Amino acid sequence: HSRSNSSVPSWVVPGSAPGGRGPRDMNQEEGARLQLALAAAVASALDELGGMWCEAVFPLIVDEWPKASDGLLRPRLKTTAETLILSPAMYPLPGGPAASNQLGLSNSAVAALLCFHSIQRLVALLQIHMMLVGGLRPSREAPLPMLENVEKRTLDIAEGQEVDLMPACAIPCVVSFAPGQERRVYFSVAGVSLARAQEFLDGNANMNDLAHAQLLHSSAALVLADPAPSKLNAGVVLSVSPLLGCDPITDKNVAKWLHVHVRPSVRGLLRVLRNALTRRGGVLIAVRQLADGHWVLAFPDAERAANARGLVDQNNTRVRTAYGEILEAMCADVLGQNVYMGLTMLGADGEAGSSQFSLSRASSFTSGLGVQRTNRPSHLVAPDMV
Repeated sequence: HSRSNSSVPSWVVPGSAPGGRGPRDMNQEEGARLQLALAAAVASALDELGGMWCEAVFPLIVDEWPKASDGLLRPRLKTTAETLILSPAMYPLPGGPAASNQLGLSNSAVAALLCFHSIQRLVALLQIHMMLVGGLRPSREAPLPMLENVEKRTLDIAEGQEVDLMPACAIPCVVSFAPGQERRVYFSVAGVSLARAQEFLDGNANMNDLAHAQLLHSSAALVLADPAPSKLNAGVVLSVSPLLGCDPITDKNVAKWLHVHVRPSVRGLLRVLRNALTRRGGVLIAVRQLADGHWVLAFPDAERAANARGLVDQNNTRVRTAYGEILEAMCADVLGQNVYMGLTMLGADGEAGSSQFSLSRASSFTSGLGVQRTNRPSHLVAPDMV
């Protein structure tokens, strides 16, 4: 690709420096290193779509994009102790040998840090590629459909809200919110992103900007609800857990019991990260606010407990698959499909690899306008809800 020197700050071009010879093209070795870094960053971001903060990926991209753009155009050396020591190695993965990490963080906080830094790297490298290879100044607006904050709040599932409780998706169980106080409730899933994900996977050509934005910026929820007093097949929400971070596990001793992780909301995570900019101690101190919760749910029998877990797994798969296709399509749109296809064949160690998702299932992505796709393979259709 050709590059206009006037469109790229001289500091960002390899070999350029104040008083030096000025910008020059990357040599083969430098280009290969950038490709490897991009391949690793894309793979890491795709991995996050299988993690606890899956639905935070796109809001984080939108939040990080203007910051990275400003940083590229007006670089500022960060020399705080926190900046110098930040590394994924500091944040052990939940469940690993060092799960009770020395920082005293919850599993949700550990996973949030990993996700946050993964998205920071992805956004920075995408924008660096735009400058060095494409000769383009990155816009301050992320190449994704967006919603205003007011619109986002209307999509949240909250306690006291009325939700649909269709017979096939509402499973009776017992929960205790306080010692000795058991309550009979219905276990179900809710959220506009569930319907939008299915529309996307079905290749609905009528999905508009708003529908795509609702998919990317809303969180599906696992709900415990009472039957609504005045409406059939509806319930009033008593408690909420983000669906994509709930990870239901069958009790080892009692098959009709499910243990459900209750993670903080994406809105809460974004608020914590934004407040970290002005808080002493930065991100490491701020994320201590991200606490883990836990439900133990008793179902009438093991079969209905298994159905509840299946309901979560099937909806998880549906949303994660849609997100994976959109993330790949966004990266392909920014980098160019030929460049992106090359990355999917390149592992982080420089060896041939493969992408988790098929780029052919996200054939085009126009910045801010959503995705139009055709000829979706039939075996990739998400399973129906139980």
